[in-house]
Amino acid sequence: MARNHTQVTVLMTAFNAGEYLSVAIQSLLRQSLSDWKLILVDNGSTDDSVSSLKLDDSRIQIYRFAANVGRTQALQFALTQSGTPFTAVLDADDVAHPNRLSQQLLSFELSDDLVLVGSHVTSLIEGDVCLPKLNEVVGTISHDQLAERNPFVHSSVMFRTSAALTSGGYDDKFSYAQDYDLFQKLALIGRCSILPSQLTGLRIHPKSMTRNQTFVLQRLTDELHLSQLAAARLQLSPLGVRLNRRRQALVHLELAYNELLSGRILGGLQSLAFSVKIDPTMSWIPYLLRGCPYPKALNQLLVTHRSDACGL
Repeated sequence: MARNHTQVTVLMTAFNAGEYLSVAIQSLLRQSLSDWKLILVDNGSTDDSVSSLKLDDSRIQIYRFAANVGRTQALQFALTQSGTPFTAVLDADDVAHPNRLSQQLLSFELSDDLVLVGSHVTSLIEGDVCLPKLNEVVGTISHDQLAERNPFVHSSVMFRTSAALTSGGYDDKFSYAQDYDLFQKLALIGRCSILPSQLTGLRIHPKSMTRNQTFVLQRLTDELHLSQLAAARLQLSPLGVRLNRRRQALVHLELAYNELLSGRILGGLQSLAFSVKIDPTMSWIPYLLRGCPYPKALNQLLVTHRSDACGL
């Protein structure tokens, strides 16, 4: 298909992203698809991670906020600046495979009903060790699957800009799981899918938001709310309803665990009671004896590779 103008905008928000920001941008500069633009929002950084960038590329547009407005508002602002048919997301500490944008754009060109496409990812540990992410799904994502959990990695997705804007985009009611809310709304508009290729490297490090304990309770609160919304929003089969209730019960259980660890005894006991009430048929004893809510990965004996061997 001939392209007469830029098709893809990449959204990136940065707050004290440090050394990783330059690496993330370099991964975009290495894309096989050259016709893209980047909306980079400096979300009130107090370091020089953005100001020190040596960039001479007209495809990169930088917006600076004087103070941190929260990731959701920064993402929504970036989305409104997109102006292209398709929008992708790349976090400031992640990296994109050289063929990521071209492969995802091709998926849209081959399927008019597609509104959202993600990919498999690899996990980049400190020292550039690369591990494949386990338990990934592929192909069209059903409403049942989306109601059971969020199978998309935000930093791996591309979506139709018009659909995202029509749905309302990123809702600032959610400070952590704003992506899951958007994905549910997009699923009401059209088809959502995940490519089998590992097109994004997800960096795991102590400063990443997903590993910061400060955000754990907010993350769980958002996930619980969105699991409840999924039950009301999406068209679920009887199995989907069952999976969704199981997810709500497990999130309540993880909330209970973390609230008790934080000294919130009453809240922890209430969350525990809700988890049992929602799904009384679950075999709760093994979960409680383990001292944490989710089963640990069984296979930890993975062969590791350096990130350059992963093609990122």
